[in-house]
Amino acid sequence: MTKTVKIVLIILLSLITFIVVGTYAYISTQLDTKELRISIKDKIEKTFPQMKANIGEIKVEFGQSLELSSDKLELVSISESPLFKVDHFTLKVPLLSILLGGGNVELDIFSPKVFVEIEKDKSNWEEAIEGNKAKTLFTFEKTTDFVIPAFLANSTLAIRLNHLDIAYRNIGKEKFERNTSVSKFVVKNLGINSNAAYELKSNFSVPMLNGEILEFHSFIVGSINLSEYLETQKLPINSTYKFDDIKVKGHGEILPLVSGNFEVVIDEKKTLKGSHNLRFEKTSLKHKVSINKNEIKLYEINGASQLSDFNRVFNVLSLPIKISQGDIELSGDLSINEESYKPNVELKAPQIRGTLSGSEFNVKANAIFSEKKITLEKEGQVYGGSLFFKSVLDYEFEGDYQKSKNLGDLIKSIETKIQAKDLNLSSKEISDLTQMRLSEIKTFKKWPILFILPNSHTQLEVAESKLDGSPLKISIETKTNQVESNIKEFKVQFGEGTTEVFGGARFYQNGINSNWKIKFTNFPASFFNALRDENKAFIEGDINGLIYGPYSIREAHEIYDFKIDLTSKKGRLVGLDLNEEVEKVKSEIKNLPFVGSKIKWRNKTVSNGYKVMSLDATLINKELNLKKMKFEEEEGLLKMNAKGRVYLDSQRESLITANVEDDLGFIDYVSKELGIKTVPIALKGMGTKLSLDRDYTTNKFIEHFQGSKGKEKVKTLIDENVDKIMKGENGKQLKKLLKGFLK
Repeated sequence: MTKTVKIVLIILLSLITFIVVGTYAYISTQLDTKELRISIKDKIEKTFPQMKANIGEIKVEFGQSLELSSDKLELVSISESPLFKVDHFTLKVPLLSILLGGGNVELDIFSPKVFVEIEKDKSNWEEAIEGNKAKTLFTFEKTTDFVIPAFLANSTLAIRLNHLDIAYRNIGKEKFERNTSVSKFVVKNLGINSNAAYELKSNFSVPMLNGEILEFHSFIVGSINLSEYLETQKLPINSTYKFDDIKVKGHGEILPLVSGNFEVVIDEKKTLKGSHNLRFEKTSLKHKVSINKNEIKLYEINGASQLSDFNRVFNVLSLPIKISQGDIELSGDLSINEESYKPNVELKAPQIRGTLSGSEFNVKANAIFSEKKITLEKEGQVYGGSLFFKSVLDYEFEGDYQKSKNLGDLIKSIETKIQAKDLNLSSKEISDLTQMRLSEIKTFKKWPILFILPNSHTQLEVAESKLDGSPLKISIETKTNQVESNIKEFKVQFGEGTTEVFGGARFYQNGINSNWKIKFTNFPASFFNALRDENKAFIEGDINGLIYGPYSIREAHEIYDFKIDLTSKKGRLVGLDLNEEVEKVKSEIKNLPFVGSKIKWRNKTVSNGYKVMSLDATLINKELNLKKMKFEEEEGLLKMNAKGRVYLDSQRESLITANVEDDLGFIDYVSKELGIKTVPIALKGMGTKLSLDRDYTTNKFIEHFQGSKGKEKVKTLIDENVDKIMKGENGKQLKKLLKGFLK
C-alpha cells in the first residue's frame, strides 16, 4: 500500500507539472487550445505508457490574468480501469506579475477522485506504470534535459484540491471497499525560491479487526523549503497534526484529541532523518527516525503513559476494565529492513490498579522486545487471589519475511505459563470475559491464514479457587505446531464433578480439521451459567455423558457432526416457570365446550425441579436432530418423551413432537372417556423460535376419534350435553347433525 501511495503522489504531481508547464508553452509559443490539450495528453501518455489520458475541451479567458479551465480530466489504465478523475480544474496565471518578474499561479482542482483497486498484492496504479523507464520530474536523480521556465523560477504556485475522494477496493479473496474523503488540501507559496506551506483536512473511517468502524477528523499543516533543497540538496519538511472527534461509529468518542509534530530532512541520497513527537492527555511518545532505501530506524524512543487515559476506549468497546492507576514507560530503539526486524524495546508498568468486571486487581507488568525474543511477564492480585503470567516468544524475521503467509514462518515458538490461586470468581465476571473472546473468535474466523500457527506450549493451572462459591480447579496443557494441535491435559473440577476434554486439530492453509470428545461426570451445569442467555431457559443439575465428533473450518465455513448423549438427574429448570405454563394450558382446556367442565383437576403445583432429564441427539451443521428427549418432574406430576428437529438458523422450520403424561387430572379423564394414554403436543416455528402448535393436538385427537371407541365416547358426550342446551325436536335434529360428522 505504501508503494501505491508513492506512485499516486508522483503521478499526480507530474500531472500538475504538465498542466503548468503546458500553460507556459501556450503563452510563449501561442499554441491554440486544441494543440495545448493534445500536448498535455501526449506528455502524460509518453511518460506513463500504461495509461490513457482523457482531457476535455480547454477554455481560455484573458483579463488581468490568463484563466485556463477544463470540465474533464481522466486517467485510466490501458484496460480502461479508472485511476483518476476531475470534474473541473482552473489555472490562473497573473500575466502582469509574470511580465514584471514573478507572480502567484493558482491551480484549483474540483472534486478529484482517486480509484485504488487491489488484487493479488498489486494495485491498479502499480500496473499502470509497469514497464515505464522514463524519469519523472520528481525523482531525486539529477537530470539535464529539463529546464525550469524563467517565470516559474520567480513565481509561486498555489494548489487547491477541493473535496478529494479516494475509493479503495480489494477484489481479492478478502473483498472489501472503503472511501476516504479529504475535504481540503491546499499548497501555498510553492516555488523554487520560497518556503511552501500546506494544509490538509479530512475525515477518516477505518475498519477494525472486530468489524467496528473507527472514525476521526484530521488536520495537518506544514512547510516544505524547496529553495534550501536547490542550494544544499537537502529538503526540510516540518509538520504539525491533530486528530480529534476520535470515535467508534455508533458508540461515541474514545479520545478527545491526539496531536503531534515531526521535523524531517530529505537529502539527495533519499535519506530521511528527523524527529517525531506525539501526545494525548497524559500520554506522550518521542523518537528520532532515519529512513533510507534499505532500512527504517526508530531510535531514542521515549514514551510515557497513564493507562487511565484509555478508560474511555475500554468503555466504548464495552470492555469490563477500569484503570485507576497505571504508569507505563517505553524506551529503546527499532530497525526494520527487507532482511530483518530488530527491536530493542522495553516496556515497564511497575503497578497497575483497577477493576475487571467489578473485581479489583493490582498487578505489575514488564515486556522486553529483543532481536529474536519477546518476553512478557505479569504478576499480582486479581479476583481476590494471585496470578502469575509469563510468555516467551522466539521469532526470526529473516529473508523476505514481509511475504510470509502464516505466523509459523515468523514465530518459531511460544512458551506460555499461567498460574492462579485463591481466585474468587463469579459467573458475571466470566461472562464479560467470554464475550470479549467470542467477538475475537468471530473476527479471526474470517482469517483462515491465521490457522497456520507457530510451535507453542501452553500451561494453565488454577488451584484452590472458587466459582460462585463452589470449589474450582483447572489443569490445561496444550502443544501446537504448524501441522497440528493436541491437548495433553484438559480437566476442570467444579463442585463434586469433573469435565475432561480430549482431542486435537490439524491445520491447513485454508482451514482446520479437528475431532473432539467432552466427558461429563457429575458435572454441575451451573458452571455454564456464564455462557447462557439470561432470557432463555437453562438447567441446574449434575450432568453425565458425552459430546463427541468432528469439527472443521473451510474457507471460513464451519462443518461439524456432534453426537450428544447427556443425562441430568435431580436438577431444576432456570428461567422458566413450569407451573405457570401448565396453568395457562389448564385455563384453555377449562374453556373447551363439553369437555372443560368434566375434568376434575387435582390441586397440585408443578415445580421446576426434575427427577431426570436426558438428551440423545446429533448436531450437524446448524441442525439439531432430537432422537429422544426425556423429562420427568421431580414429583412425577409431568412426564414427557419428545423427538424432532431444530434448525439453529431462522431460515427453516423446526418441529418438536412430544407425548405428555400428567398426574393433574387431565390424562385420567381423556384415558377414561377417549382411551388416550398420553397427550400429543408439538412445538413449531422458524429456527429456534418455537411455540405451541394447537392444531397438532386437535388433529391427533380427531385421528383417535375416528376409531370405534372414540366415536362412541363422542356420541355419548353429544347425547349428554345437547339436551342441556336444546330439547325437543330441535335437540334431536342437532344431535343427528353432530353425529353425522363422525361418519
